[in-house]
Amino acid sequence: MMVDKLFAGLLFFITVISNGIEWCCVKFNLKPGLPQRIQIPSNQTSSFVIDDIPSDTTFAVFQLHTQRYNLSLSSEPAFSRSVTKNGTNVGMTTLCMPSMTQLVWYVKTFVKCNVTAVAYLHLYTKN
Repeated sequence: MMVDKLFAGLLFFITVISNGIEWCCVKFNLKPGLPQRIQIPSNQTSSFVIDDIPSDTTFAVFQLHTQRYNLSLSSEPAFSRSVTKNGTNVGMTTLCMPSMTQLVWYVKTFVKCNVTAVAYLHLYTKN
């Protein structure tokens, strides 16, 4: 039952992405296995994207770390409670299908200044 809901949500998410709907103001391109220091703009939604996922990727772990400012990390642009994590150290695991070529996560902060964070993405493969 839970897998069916996840799959249905994933299909919706892929449909939204493939229709080219823009939800974000700032886009960060991620490189797996390489920590990246980034500036998250205040009061805006940012997207973190990885393109060209290897077909043998089974899941991805995405993490964001700040020292003291809270972030909201979501797998959907709407930031619903069921798919959003909040805190200074947030992360998500995303299951991957062989046909997927792109992953996107959404981040925002509500502080009055830009927030410096370290972003890290790790892809796990079948081997």
